[in-house]
Amino acid sequence: MLKAFFIELYCAVLRIVWFLRNLVYFLIFLVTKLPRIALSGWKEGAEGLTTDRIHRALDVDIFDVPPSYPENLTLMEEFAALLAEGRGAEALARIEAADHARTLTPQRYFVAEVGFRGLLLAFHKAMLMQRSDLILIEKGRIEALAAAHPGNHIAAAAVARLNIDIGMSFRGDAFVGDIPAENWRIFLKHMAVARAAIADLDPVARDSPLLASVRFALIPAEEDAARVLRRWYHDRAGMVPKLWDAHGEFANFLLPQWFGSDFEALDRAARDACQRYRDVTGDAPYAFYMAEAETCFGAPVAELMDVDLFLKGIEDYSRVSATQETFNHAAAMILAIAPNYLDQTPIYRAARERLMAGLRTHFAAHVRELHVSAFGDMDQLMGAVAEAFRPELLAGARIGVGLAGLEARMPPEAAPEAVAEPT
Repeated sequence: MLKAFFIELYCAVLRIVWFLRNLVYFLIFLVTKLPRIALSGWKEGAEGLTTDRIHRALDVDIFDVPPSYPENLTLMEEFAALLAEGRGAEALARIEAADHARTLTPQRYFVAEVGFRGLLLAFHKAMLMQRSDLILIEKGRIEALAAAHPGNHIAAAAVARLNIDIGMSFRGDAFVGDIPAENWRIFLKHMAVARAAIADLDPVARDSPLLASVRFALIPAEEDAARVLRRWYHDRAGMVPKLWDAHGEFANFLLPQWFGSDFEALDRAARDACQRYRDVTGDAPYAFYMAEAETCFGAPVAELMDVDLFLKGIEDYSRVSATQETFNHAAAMILAIAPNYLDQTPIYRAARERLMAGLRTHFAAHVRELHVSAFGDMDQLMGAVAEAFRPELLAGARIGVGLAGLEARMPPEAAPEAVAEPT
């Protein structure tokens, strides 16, 4: 029995693009999953603009990961230590209090989410190391915590989350017909355990956005998912409208490979979310819905969507969250929605020009430091800068920080010589 359990967990680590992505970024959890970014028309070396040349023209702080990374890691390790030291009750109480109060860190992360990830930190590390002995120990530690605190929704949610992560590692994001039968069996088994762990717990009655998030992750295995999908989404988003993951994950489930049909249906849902939560989020949900649409429908999304509403959503997202991490992520979302592709229609070209103008405005109005992790890698980050400041870079300008955001500055040696007035 234990041998079969170890084999399942070992296979999970080997197979799961979805799970590993979450594990790699679980310390840098940006407000929604990182968008898939294209270079948006910038080619390495095109017009002489190489990554190195652009990098040397920047007078801007560049971080591999956001400065919030060590802050979040320290908090996560604090909660992991509480569990390891047998002080799980204290960890649960602190997470529950932060969950009810919607407490934020200085970098505007939800403390409850960070602490909850701390409870699972040792388990996820064991999974990454493929140490079946440690996996069993850490999984058992969480299960023992839940057994010692029956009815505690945070502990129950932790048990559910472990099983959801394992189950989804076998299921992935593929169409149901493309999933091997054995993977499907293992997926359903773990999702059933997760469902049972929180079956009697109502997130709304408990006023727990954290529990609502975990319950929503059960959607892929729900037989009546189409019926509960919207209700569970609005239960979650209604408690914390600016929990951006709620909007992005719901939009993901509206894609054809899940429970959706076409772009028009997703667009209607996006507009409905904007209308419902506008007092708190403005039109930010529309931007998250469209970012998810791009992962399925590709570049044509730029010519199907409402470009002005998307850019308004980006601005509202930036205004509501207002951190450099947010600003970098928003810039990456603009790039993701408008990659360059060969078969450009006039409608697409016009949309892309407006989006790139919006990117330049966004950089100039908000961005004061650059985060590589938001764009995927250094080449793509430099491509974003090239898109926003191509003419100035070609003219020899340097890119620095102005009063609000990034600006181009022509050095004296690159500026045209003044013409002396005749005497």
